[in-house]
Amino acid sequence: MKVILCIYELLNGVGGAERSLIDLANELSSRGHEILILNNQFVDNGNQKHFYPIRKDVKIISFHQKSQTKVIENKTIKKTYPNSLSIDHLHGRLSNWIGKKAINHFLNKAFNYLFYCAKIEKEILEEQNLNPNNQITEWLNRNEQEISLWREQFSSNKAQVVISFMVRTYTYVSQAMVGLNIPHIIVNRTDPSKSPHYYNEEIFKKLIYYAVEKSFCNVVLHESYIGYFDQKHQTKTRVIPNPIAKPNKFEQAYFDKTEKVILNVGRLIQSKNHELLIRAFHLIHHKYPNWRVKIYGIDVSYKEHLIHLVETLGLVNKVEFFEPVMNIEKVYQTSDIFAFPSLYEGFPRALGEAISHCLPCLVIEDCTVNKELVKNGNFGLVAKNTAEDYAEKLENLMSNENLREQLGFNCIDFAKLYSPVKVYDKWEDLLKMTTTSKNHFFTQHSK
Repeated sequence: MKVILCIYELLNGVGGAERSLIDLANELSSRGHEILILNNQFVDNGNQKHFYPIRKDVKIISFHQKSQTKVIENKTIKKTYPNSLSIDHLHGRLSNWIGKKAINHFLNKAFNYLFYCAKIEKEILEEQNLNPNNQITEWLNRNEQEISLWREQFSSNKAQVVISFMVRTYTYVSQAMVGLNIPHIIVNRTDPSKSPHYYNEEIFKKLIYYAVEKSFCNVVLHESYIGYFDQKHQTKTRVIPNPIAKPNKFEQAYFDKTEKVILNVGRLIQSKNHELLIRAFHLIHHKYPNWRVKIYGIDVSYKEHLIHLVETLGLVNKVEFFEPVMNIEKVYQTSDIFAFPSLYEGFPRALGEAISHCLPCLVIEDCTVNKELVKNGNFGLVAKNTAEDYAEKLENLMSNENLREQLGFNCIDFAKLYSPVKVYDKWEDLLKMTTTSKNHFFTQHSK
């Protein structure tokens, strides 16, 4: 089966979404599927690469209004891309083409573009009773170029199914796929009830509703997220969590190290709540001189704030920041506690991997999925979102080696619940369903 995976940005991305998409692409490719990854990313040089390894038979196309780069078997070919796919632009190029084949090519592009606009107007404007002054109409007009670029990729790379990761991607892709009759699977990568962006903005609520309505399947990472969506859409919503691989080997030696490590793995952004961890550690660090905090995450603008906080609190050399590493397993094995105070998550691979490495974890009660993963399995402690309570729970773990060991041993069988084989079999079943139910699905949606 030919499958197109879509994500807004991929190159140089080291987040959970990028990793999960690449892992899915690699696994489906190994199972015999033909995989193409599309991402709408501007590529200004040939040095932008994917952080996570990709199988050579997985193709990648990065496109943007200003450039297009195609990566096949890890070789990058940069090409110029038109600034617009408007009819005027196509008409201007027609004079450079000679022969019937070229004219047909032009007519096909022109018809494709006009058909797309007509379908958008009919299906979007009429179904939602929109008028020219409506926010959705304005959004469509603002993003006309980008939507048409997505559509051209779908039209030219004939796929049997399209899978879009995250709201930022699938709101565009769902518009671009109007009239193409290709099953579209959308993947929500976070907790929709907690995310302050997209899900809770009125315009995106409408775009999400439309995307879910037109999708073949709406994938979420945890059961608790199903209730966010409209009741009539819940029947097409399926839970497929992130896979958690069993560690290659389990070492207990880290329980007896002289230097003790509190580990955090996650992007340096405000929602990951690193500031809470730093402030909590500051309250108790003087009692535990052999303990340190190590934070592994991609360097973004928020890092400057965190570094300034560390310096202000006098924690230099006590709290350290590190760039993401491929061999993160070794980092887990040499740590003692996993502190993960995120405000919200989808299904955090970092937390799952920490548990699978038998690390006692500390999360906050505000994050539903973190609380359930830790509390339901007795894999760690749950604190309030205050520096005082987080410090108290953190000290409970730091001061009690027996407690750390007991919580760690509780984690030994955790990875079996989310083994890659089980998770990817669910994806395989979903792909098979698109084949058996495609005709019925599009018949129902054409009424």
